[in-house]
Amino acid sequence: MNSSATAQKTGRNAPCPCGSGKKFKHCCASPARTATNAPSFARLQLSRQAEALAKQGADFLRREQPAASVEFFRKAIACAPDFSEAHFNLAVAYYALDALEPAAACLHRFLQLNPNSVAALERLGLILFRLDRIEDAFDCFKRATALDDGLDEAHYYMGVILQNAGQPDAAVDCYRRALTINAGLAEAHNNLGVCLRLLGQIDEAIACCTEALALAPNFALAHNNLGLFYKDVGRLDEAVDSYRRAIACDPAYTQAHSNLLYLLYFHPDHNDASILLEAKKLAAGEALARGASEPITPIAHIAPVLRGNAPRRLRIGYVSPDFREHCQSLFTLPLFENHDRTNFEICCYAHLPQPDALSERLAAHADLWRATHQLNDAQLAALIAADHLDVLVDLTMHMAGGRPAMFARKPAPVQVAWLAYPGTTGLPAIDYRLTDPWLDPAGQSEDCYSERSERLPDTFWCYDPLTSDLEPGPLPALMNGYVTFGCLNNFCKVSEQTLRLWARVMAALPTSKLLLLAPEGRHRGRVLNILEQCGIAGARVEFMHYLPRREYLQTFQRIDLCLDTLPYNGHTTSLDAYWMGVPVITRVGNTIAGRAGWSQLNNLGHAELAAFDDDAFVRIALDLAGDPEKLDGLRTTLRAELQSSPLMDGPRFARAIEAIYTRIALPHSSALIP
Repeated sequence: MNSSATAQKTGRNAPCPCGSGKKFKHCCASPARTATNAPSFARLQLSRQAEALAKQGADFLRREQPAASVEFFRKAIACAPDFSEAHFNLAVAYYALDALEPAAACLHRFLQLNPNSVAALERLGLILFRLDRIEDAFDCFKRATALDDGLDEAHYYMGVILQNAGQPDAAVDCYRRALTINAGLAEAHNNLGVCLRLLGQIDEAIACCTEALALAPNFALAHNNLGLFYKDVGRLDEAVDSYRRAIACDPAYTQAHSNLLYLLYFHPDHNDASILLEAKKLAAGEALARGASEPITPIAHIAPVLRGNAPRRLRIGYVSPDFREHCQSLFTLPLFENHDRTNFEICCYAHLPQPDALSERLAAHADLWRATHQLNDAQLAALIAADHLDVLVDLTMHMAGGRPAMFARKPAPVQVAWLAYPGTTGLPAIDYRLTDPWLDPAGQSEDCYSERSERLPDTFWCYDPLTSDLEPGPLPALMNGYVTFGCLNNFCKVSEQTLRLWARVMAALPTSKLLLLAPEGRHRGRVLNILEQCGIAGARVEFMHYLPRREYLQTFQRIDLCLDTLPYNGHTTSLDAYWMGVPVITRVGNTIAGRAGWSQLNNLGHAELAAFDDDAFVRIALDLAGDPEKLDGLRTTLRAELQSSPLMDGPRFARAIEAIYTRIALPHSSALIP
């Protein structure tokens, strides 16, 4: 007998199909029930069906088959839309499938039903973080920790968000709370170290990374960061070791290898030849070699540049993470302001999460400005290739934020290295490096560079101090009655060799003092120990920490004479000194980074301040320090001499660099520039 017939025979005195055992008329069909309550039987059936479906879905989840579980949870929710457990488990399944948007939607619905669920808030925060919905993620973590302050992961991610937002002090509190709950979080120790470094607490930063590595010995990022911290305080051997450990843990860790390569320019035991060998190792490494072999995938939505046969402007591209308030802008701005926009089209690729006023000023001098901070190396290479450049210029090389793996893909027919520092990239894909006649004297062997050298006629640098309302002020020695030597170079340049050389100068002038830029920490004691071994009392040395640019420039008003560092001379800092009327005695080194002072002094017209051996350095410094009249004269004339030199002649520099671009690009280009 079919079911329809059974239904027809069912009457009010028949047993209720709900299974209660009661007569139908006294159960689901009771006249006392209202219309609203009538569907309760159906709801009950659907609820039981939803539970059964959800149970099957959970079984598939336990067996790590999230794709199979999704359909069961969805059917369960169709049966019972307010079945909160099914919404949560469906979110878990979607997350396992990396379907983040659906997972977030499921958790939002779950939280509508269970607004105080700590587990859901924490999980939703993590998903929103991965979706780059940072403010919403932070709100979830904050709500979760307000309900339960013992959530180490939520505190950790709040720290990450605050750190990325440029609030290291607030991030420190979050990381410390996370570590109070769970001291075994290696990532939190590492990130806490990074934030403490930004706050100038370098000793504590080193301790944090050391603890992270005690917990996770193969944590490549922590090894790399420890290398950075050791470099900050001049512990270069330990920095080299840390970078090499990072590379051993992760051979494809390009940034660690770049950091190592750049560090070697500061290390007194390395020369241009040994640095080139390390650069070639990087170029042959897994990540760069793989990138160089991958074809560039075209970007369909970027319209190609139409060439035709008509003359057109030469297209020059610049890649940098430092189109902002950064020392690099002291050199890019005078070039960009003076580029011949009639014959050259300027394209900038800014790896810049947070542009500032200087970014806008630089962008005003570009024909094309692309924000690239969200692009990986392959995507950036495709974008640049679609823009059909003639020359692509790397402004960062192996410094922080560099993109060697992108340049290895060769998105432009001619690629050039300039500005970051005068050295080699080691990359076969970089065709040329810019230099000058003093950094690389004519006839000198160029076997130390993987690129072909193109010498600018005067100078590697063209400088704009980006301030004009600070005057050099009077010579401090005339008021103090003693000479104040100074060095405001990056402290990692202050080698033991340099300190002992300075000590010879100070020993000959017993009343002289030294003002030295050095972050706070135990390394200051190392400086004092070395100088005291040479007979220089610690009371004669004053340390200062890093300052905003205006205050930093004002510090030169306290200095009579700057002493340069070796093997890496001052570059930007020396130009800042000249701008503030302070001469710099430089020791010419054997590497290109140690010939920067020689180059700048020749362009300034004061080659007599450069020494080619230690004895000459001491003699020049003492002669000038002992002649307050000459020092005072330099105080009043150096700025004008700098302004009238090639070092600040923007139009001259732009014409020189454009001549090189034209010469190296035209064999590869359809551009016709007279």
